[in-house]
Amino acid sequence: MTKKALIICGPTAVGKTSLGIMLAKDLGGEILSADSRQVYTGLDVLTGKDVGDSRFRICEFGFKDKGFTFGYYLVNGVKIWGLDIVGPEYLFNVSDYLRYAGVILPYIWDRNKLPVIVGGTGLYIKALLEPPETVNLKPDWELRQRLERLSVASLQKRLQKVNKEKFDLMNYSDKSNPRRLIRAIEVSRFGLEPRHEALLEGCDILFVGLRAAREVLYRRIDKRLEQLIKGGAEEEIRRLLKRGVSQSSPALSATGAKPFLAKLGDGGKSLTDVDRKEVLQRWQFADHGLARQQITWFRHQLPVEWFDIDNRGYPGTVHKWVNDWYNKR
Repeated sequence: MTKKALIICGPTAVGKTSLGIMLAKDLGGEILSADSRQVYTGLDVLTGKDVGDSRFRICEFGFKDKGFTFGYYLVNGVKIWGLDIVGPEYLFNVSDYLRYAGVILPYIWDRNKLPVIVGGTGLYIKALLEPPETVNLKPDWELRQRLERLSVASLQKRLQKVNKEKFDLMNYSDKSNPRRLIRAIEVSRFGLEPRHEALLEGCDILFVGLRAAREVLYRRIDKRLEQLIKGGAEEEIRRLLKRGVSQSSPALSATGAKPFLAKLGDGGKSLTDVDRKEVLQRWQFADHGLARQQITWFRHQLPVEWFDIDNRGYPGTVHKWVNDWYNKR
């Protein structure tokens, strides 16, 4: 029998997780998150982990892989994997995600369950289908340390020198991101290695995309971020800083962390109501931009069937469509 996998994708704040839980519960499935920030421990509020009061349950697979933690949250009877994998200082990447998914996906299939892959990190989802050529390229920490001392402008010049074609293909956001510039320089200098085998190769895959009109999506984002701030996002960042987590740590590169860090400094400053209002506005603006990028990426990279959440009856439509696909043997 052909293995099946359901993929639910789309921009932030459209309700991917709640739909995934509903479908997984009905079909006897388990969720594998595809979110590049929810992999970090200690960022529950800031990254909007929709797990309610569920506690994290560690699952022992008989080995340790790069210090990953394998475990799940049980929400409404559905297991959610892919959260709280590493600490906030770990530079988690596509290769790590494939290593993790390479354990979880077979575990789900072996128990005759349906993997429901849910998230907005398109690179993770696409890597399950077409692993990038650079995924096995080991980091050169000495080179990275040297490059980290350079400005963004200097990194741009360095990349143009070693691989102008790569630089020209990067979008504005990537050209302004020092970590991505450094990785591009590293890859260009040291060449490529063979790809991973695609984890979803040969699978019967159904893609479900959720979208909304821009003004509707922005309102949903704004309301969600207001709730996250009320839910303790500021206090969560303070706890991480108090533990000694660096402001430059990968986990604190999330869109919501940056405006807080700009106001908190080293963590000792108390934010005023005016500060919090400014943080919220900057966070909303950043997530509006993120949502636009996600929509554009998914439209061009994956064969997604889109459903408009403005239509109140969309859950029932999706449910019927997915059921028909799943029950077709």
